[in-house]
Amino acid sequence: ERWGLLREELAKPPAARDVARMRAAIEQLGVRAEAEAEVVRHDGAARAALAAIAVPEPRKAPLHALAAALLDRAH
Repeated sequence: ERWGLLREELAKPPAARDVARMRAAIEQLGVRAEAEAEVVRHDGAARAALAAIAVPEPRKAPLHALAAALLDRAH
């Protein structure tokens, strides 16, 4: 089954998942663009939620930095 490898990894707890294997499965399935679009969608929602929090922007800076690092990571 084409989706078997990805399903197998997604069945594991997040800390136990083999990200390289999942990325390879996404490439093989030809759904990379869709996966990347989903990541961007979640990032936008998270940033909007952060913007809605009524605290000074300097206090949000570490969270903005973390969000940027997560979006930029390759593994």
